[in-house]
Amino acid sequence: GSHMAELCPLAEELSCSICLEPFKEPVTTPCGHNFCGSCLNETWAVQGSPYLCPQCRAVYQARPQLHKNTVLCNVVEQFLQADLAR
Repeated sequence: GSHMAELCPLAEELSCSICLEPFKEPVTTPCGHNFCGSCLNETWAVQGSPYLCPQCRAVYQARPQLHKNTVLCNVVEQFLQADLAR
């Protein structure tokens, strides 16, 4: 999906800033940023405490509870289907 980026600015919004791919199982941090669940888990597993948001560098002493972003998940799926349909 490397042609995805030129499709529209939405592509950027729907991409994980860690892997730069469309979100897979996106989770939201308490500071409001979204990442693939696996990307963020790997980053924090390597990083250890304190945990930093890869996007805004918010600092968490304890590992935050992450919530799956089901809305974003659906949007990404629809976006990718539209992309495939072109």
